[in-house]
Amino acid sequence: MSAEVFASVSPTNNQKIKKDIDKVLKTNSAIKYAFFMSPGYEVGRQEKHERDGVIVWSLGCIDAL
Repeated sequence: MSAEVFASVSPTNNQKIKKDIDKVLKTNSAIKYAFFMSPGYEVGRQEKHERDGVIVWSLGCIDAL
């Protein structure tokens, strides 16, 4: 299994989700994930961001104080 994890303002900011999926795709792992934390995203699978078999999950967001 391979995974990338990041936090950002938006998963598409600076093409972060694309770049992390590209990294995971370079591995030989059978199961590939990208996890992120970002405002406006509920915890759960984010199929609209998935590509080439990489499963994408939002970990939700912790509001800043």
